[in-house]
Amino acid sequence: LAEMLEEECSVELRRLVAPVLKFRVVEQLLLSAADEAAELGLSFGEFLESPGGEGPGSSVLAELRAVCRRLSLAGSSESQAREAASMQEELDGRLREAQQAAAKEREIEGNRRPRTIIDMEGLRVALEYGSKCKKDGLVEWQRGSWEEALSSWKQGDTTLRRFRAPLRCEIENGMLRDLHGSLLRNVAQAALQLGRYGEALDAADRAIELTGGFGLEEGQEKDLLGQGGRALDTVDVKAWYRRHLALEGLGRFREAAACLRHIEEAAVGRADGDRLREDCQRRRERLRRLTTRRAAEEGRMVRLGLRRGVFSTARSGTDAKAAAQEQALPEDLSAEPAAAAEAASQPSMPSREGRKRITR
Repeated sequence: LAEMLEEECSVELRRLVAPVLKFRVVEQLLLSAADEAAELGLSFGEFLESPGGEGPGSSVLAELRAVCRRLSLAGSSESQAREAASMQEELDGRLREAQQAAAKEREIEGNRRPRTIIDMEGLRVALEYGSKCKKDGLVEWQRGSWEEALSSWKQGDTTLRRFRAPLRCEIENGMLRDLHGSLLRNVAQAALQLGRYGEALDAADRAIELTGGFGLEEGQEKDLLGQGGRALDTVDVKAWYRRHLALEGLGRFREAAACLRHIEEAAVGRADGDRLREDCQRRRERLRRLTTRRAAEEGRMVRLGLRRGVFSTARSGTDAKAAAQEQALPEDLSAEPAAAAEAASQPSMPSREGRKRITR
C-alpha cells in the first residue's frame, strides 16, 4: 500500500493518509479500493483520483478523507486508537450487512432458477439425500431443537429444488414432488415455531406450487414440477393451512381468510372433511377477533392523538408558548409561598407622597 501511494497518488493524498496508515480501518479501505481498481482494469491512482473527481473511486476517496479527518481530530494516540476501533466496528457492520444482502439475493436467484433435468441415477442420489435430511430434521424436532430441525429440512429443500426428471417420467417426478413437498411443509412448520413468518410463507407457497399453484397470485412464476397431470389433481391442505398461519402472523388477515376458503373447498369428499370445516370455522372466528381488536386499537390511537393535538397545526406554537411559560417560573417554587407569607406579615409602608410631613 505504501508503494502504491508513493508511486500513483498525489502528494496531498499521501500527506493525508500517511499519519493514520497504521490503523486497520484505513488499511482496509485502501485494500478495498485496490481490489475494485483491479476489477475495473485501472491503476490505484486512476481509480481514486480521476480527473474532475467524478471517477469510479470518488465515493471511496470521500470516505477515506472523512476517516482520516476524524482520526486527525481525535488528538492523542489513545484517542485515535479508540476512534479507529469505533470506525472499524462500523465498517465491519456495513460489510456484514452487504454480505447478508448478497447472500439473500443469491438465494432469491436460486429460487427463480428453473430445475435442471438429470438422469435416473442422479435423481436417486438426490432423493436419498433429501430423505436423510427429512429424517435428521424429524429427530431434531422430537428433541425440541427447532433451529437444527429447520436447518436440516432446508438442506434437503436446497438439493431437491434444483432437479427434476423429464416431464414424461411422471412416476419419478411424483416421488420427487412428494418428498420435496413434505420438506417444504416441515420448513414452514419449523419457521412458524420460530416466529419467522416470512420464511414460513415462502415455504408454504412453494409447496402449493408443487400441486399446480392454484389460488396463488397469477403473476407468480410457478414451479414446472407442479404442472404434471397428477400434481393438478391434488390440493395440499397442510401447505394451505401453514400459509394461513404465516399470513395471520404477518397481520395479513384478509389473505389468511382466503386460505381457509381453499381448505374448505378441498374438504369436500374427504374422510376428514367435517374436522377440516370445524377447524376452518374456529380459525375464521379467531381472525374476526383479531381484526376487531386491531380496529379498536387503531381507533384508540387516533382518538388519543386527536386529544393530544398530534394532528393540530398549532401544536408547535402551543408547545413553544408552554416552554416560555415554564422558563418564566421561578427556579425554587417551594420558596415562593414562604416569600409571599413573609411579605404579608410585614406592615405596609405608605408611599413617599402619602406620608405626613411632621417636621418643618
